[in-house]
Amino acid sequence: MAAPSPAVPAVLPRLGVSAGVWRDGRILLVRRGKAPWQGAWSLPGGHLEPGESLHDAVRREVAEETGLPVLPVGAPFVNELIRRGTGGTLLSHHVLLVYAAVPSDDTVAVAGDDAAAVGWFAPADIAALETTPELGIFVAKTRARLETSMAAGGGALDGE
Repeated sequence: MAAPSPAVPAVLPRLGVSAGVWRDGRILLVRRGKAPWQGAWSLPGGHLEPGESLHDAVRREVAEETGLPVLPVGAPFVNELIRRGTGGTLLSHHVLLVYAAVPSDDTVAVAGDDAAAVGWFAPADIAALETTPELGIFVAKTRARLETSMAAGGGALDGE
């Protein structure tokens, strides 16, 4: 008799992308219109589609949520988000690749897809907002990535 096969977990890890998009010293945030973290401010992003490259995914997701065309800069950072309910029940498990990015033109950001609102924020103003977990860490990391790229001759922080 064959051994029983292991049970498939009810919640599987999902791979996603997001972007810290910077213009004129401000970062673009979206207010989430859907669960999880509905109403919280976050970086624009979403799930990777089968066969889609990471750069294509980050460009698509930012465009869907904000209308902005962007250029990803450098390698991504990794953000793992595991949500558990009462009793430790696994609710969701997301692995996000967080890119630094700049707008590729002067398009005005508008809320789209599942974003309830969009806004450009100075880093100092983010502490007063309801945000997704670890947003402040990735605001700092993406800003530093762009500053490093600028110092190396990779272009201006405001996308020029």
